[in-house]
Amino acid sequence: MPISWISTYFRQPWSHTGLDLPAGCGTPIVAPASGTVVVAGWVDNFGGYMTYLNQDNGYQTRFAHQIGTPPVSYGQWVPAGAVIGYVGNTGMSFGCHVHYEVLSGGSFVDPTPFI
Repeated sequence: MPISWISTYFRQPWSHTGLDLPAGCGTPIVAPASGTVVVAGWVDNFGGYMTYLNQDNGYQTRFAHQIGTPPVSYGQWVPAGAVIGYVGNTGMSFGCHVHYEVLSGGSFVDPTPFI
């Protein structure tokens, strides 16, 4: 998805584990790299509908607040650029955006270099 601005940065406020990327509800979210889907659906009241992708390069990426059930399934391998969800406003969200997280070795890292 094209990124025009970031509304909330990594660790700002201090506990924020990703980036908030505003976009119109329904905007496609694409896989930043090839990998295997390990979560696709409703996760909790914070993230709402989410996709977790274990990328072939060793990172895990997560995409929260999607409009509904993602169009991918657990265990599905997807190539880079494949649509893995759609921007929404589910969970603890105050407007259409995707909350984007990157993990390395189970720890959150700043996603800014990856966009």
